[in-house]
Amino acid sequence: MPQFLLKTKSGKNSTNLLASEQGVKWQKMNKKGCPICGFKEITVLDDFNCTTFEICDSCGCESGVEYDQSSTEDHLKKIRLTWVAEDKCKWWGEDKDKPQNWNPYKQMELADIEKP
Repeated sequence: MPQFLLKTKSGKNSTNLLASEQGVKWQKMNKKGCPICGFKEITVLDDFNCTTFEICDSCGCESGVEYDQSSTEDHLKKIRLTWVAEDKCKWWGEDKDKPQNWNPYKQMELADIEKP
């Protein structure tokens, strides 16, 4: 397991502690589907597990910018909360691309994403 530079509870940098030892929960990311809103029509990781920098039509989040393959569960939840609470689940893409009867809450439910 790789080591990451983390801030300890005391605020000091620590490279000798593994992320798992710090209690960080990693989100296993699928290649298809937005991890923020569950929209299925986006590829977020390529065949090499690298971010694609595609922008989700549903929530407007960009793979590789707002999140990446090493984002924590908490990080994804914070982004999702912003989309739901502040942006009111606004459709980000063009209206012509919006699925008929689109329901962001049902979309998250079908993707097994916990709604904030």
